Amino acid sequence: MHRARRITATRFSSIAPGFRRTVPWTVLAALALAGAAGRLATPANAQVVVGTQQQAEVDPPGRVARLNHFDGNVSQQNTGDTGWERAQINYPLTAGDRLATDASGRAELHLGSTALRLGAGTQMEFAQLDDDRAFLTVMQGTLSLRVRQLFQGQHLEVNTPNLAFSITQPGEYRVDVDPGGGITRVASFEGGGVAYGEGGQTLMVGSPQQIRFTGRNLVQVSAGNGVARDAFDQWTLARDRQEDQSQSAQFVSREVVGYQQLDAYGSWSTDPALGAVWYPRVTVADWAPYRYGHWAWVAPWGWTWVDDAPWGFAPSHYGRWTQVGPRWAWVPGPRVARPYYAPALVAFVGGSSGGVNWSLSIGGARQPGVAWFPLAPGEAYRPYYRASNTYITQINRTVIVNNNRGAPPGYRFQRPDSVTAWGADDFRRGRPIRGDFHRVAQADLDRGRPGVIPDLQPPPRIDGNARPGGNDRPWNTGSRPGGQNPQRPPDDDRRADNRRPGDDRRPDYRPGDGRPDGNRGPDDRPGFPRPQQQAPDLAEQQRRQIERMESRGSLTMEQRQQIQQQHDQQRRALAEQQQQQLQNGVQRQQWEQQQRVQRQQDDQRERVERQQREMQDRVRRQQFEQQERVRQQQMNMQQQMQQQQQRDRQVQLEQQRGAFEQQQRQQEQQRQAQREQAMQQERAARQQQENVRRQEAQRQREVQQQQVQRGGPEGPRPDRPRREDRGGDDGRPGRG
Repeated sequence: MHRARRITATRFSSIAPGFRRTVPWTVLAALALAGAAGRLATPANAQVVVGTQQQAEVDPPGRVARLNHFDGNVSQQNTGDTGWERAQINYPLTAGDRLATDASGRAELHLGSTALRLGAGTQMEFAQLDDDRAFLTVMQGTLSLRVRQLFQGQHLEVNTPNLAFSITQPGEYRVDVDPGGGITRVASFEGGGVAYGEGGQTLMVGSPQQIRFTGRNLVQVSAGNGVARDAFDQWTLARDRQEDQSQSAQFVSREVVGYQQLDAYGSWSTDPALGAVWYPRVTVADWAPYRYGHWAWVAPWGWTWVDDAPWGFAPSHYGRWTQVGPRWAWVPGPRVARPYYAPALVAFVGGSSGGVNWSLSIGGARQPGVAWFPLAPGEAYRPYYRASNTYITQINRTVIVNNNRGAPPGYRFQRPDSVTAWGADDFRRGRPIRGDFHRVAQADLDRGRPGVIPDLQPPPRIDGNARPGGNDRPWNTGSRPGGQNPQRPPDDDRRADNRRPGDDRRPDYRPGDGRPDGNRGPDDRPGFPRPQQQAPDLAEQQRRQIERMESRGSLTMEQRQQIQQQHDQQRRALAEQQQQQLQNGVQRQQWEQQQRVQRQQDDQRERVERQQREMQDRVRRQQFEQQERVRQQQMNMQQQMQQQQQRDRQVQLEQQRGAFEQQQRQQEQQRQAQREQAMQQERAARQQQENVRRQEAQRQREVQQQQVQRGGPEGPRPDRPRREDRGGDDGRPGRG
């Protein structure tokens, strides 16, 4: 069963719009259907939804983002930090983290198979990031997105000070934010999405199309079809081409964060028992997985391994490690569509439970230490943070059955050459390991209990920015993003509450009575008089006045009584004044109470109205998305029908063309046969004529021969005697 889908409604803040994602989609759907049918959902159905939501809240996200490339100065601000620091490769980014580039910087991140690229002068925040939602807030600058795939139920949105752009199809997009001009440009090179305004306005953005908006109600400054590409777009295209040609994508899913770096730092091979394996190119003699890097506390998982190698993200958070001969090899495991991220796929040695202590002692001084080793194929990962059984099943889907027969029981790499040990204090402070790790004897490993997370907490934050991660990183006091910050060690003279010694004021101290208008005095509000200056003690004044007059010897009984009466009048006036002040104070308290009640009522009414607006926006958005889905389905059906008709027409044309060609071939064969028959007849006639001619010639030759034999070319004439037999012309007898 898929997790409860959540639909968002626009809520613009003073910096950039955000979205309230508090009501699951299933609840909205049930309410919408119940409202249409005039009935409410049953409590059983509601209980199922709540259970699904509670389970989703227990499990940490199954995906994170990663900064894998940047040029120039890029700054990073993690959740809970108040200052900016230099960005780190391989540090997992999740909800609440921010990135910023300076005027000459640019950066590339990956969120699963989606590539996020920041142009110069850009500030971006992951407003929300979990398995199904990725809401990005761009305060200024340029954000380019290459979305390869959107799974069912996933939402990808970009929020700006002007609008919210929800991406509904895989493709290429770009969002430019100009906070000074109050303009947001949305460009869709390929794909499509929906832009949302503050008042519930919606607008489809197709491809290729770009629209420039101003204000918060989708007011268009300009719009046009076709998008021109600049130098930043050419850079993104080059990065896309490089990623498209990745060899590692043939062996692992593109949703594995960090697979792009494996091509340049290792080679792939196929093992009969393990499947695809990847061998890193390392030159360190004592190298082992999870040995060169540092530990950082990243919520909500806790202790997370940050590897120093550029390729170290994917092999540290997905799959398993093994040894093929003397070489270490990373085994990604079976290819899954949506792999789950893990903070570190290791087993710790040491810890304590039930009053029994298995802690390790390392070094010459035998100081407290922490040790760990990589998990091998076939060894399941057991989270040390709170997670459901479904989460544990999902995160171990890439485990391969261990075919290593004859291996000792327990963990395969629970041995000195595979174990890395570090001091407990260095561990909790995130001090980088640079080959100066400690070795643990086999006896200590056998005595220690594996699989228990060390009971260590990160050091307290300093200036709200001192998270663990190594002393070689700048401890920033909150300077501007992208700048170089002076080095400050974490153990300076500042206190944990951001105050220096001797400064007893609160960080947000302002003179006054502590209310929002604390710079005013308590009685400067309209309708209340300012209290008068407190008079000195009247009895003491009277006593001193009488003593002065007695010392001069000029005090009479009448004067004494007169002074007494004056002081009595002053006391009565002062008492009346105090009574009036008391009444004014009571009135002031009543007025403040009324104001508080009025503010509470206004706030309550505003919350109710806002919730109603958000509910209406969500319902309208749900209806719009439903209509879009229906329209898209209809368009898909029409396209399929058109394609089927076109294919049928194509088949029919092919058949007709085939029949016509067959008929043409038959006719051609018939004509060829007729031509051959005519040629045969012609040859026979010519042969016959030739035979007749030959016979005639033969006959003529025979006649000529007979003529020659008879004495002349013409031969003897039977009706004419020969010249020898007849006489001459003169009647004389011929010659004998």
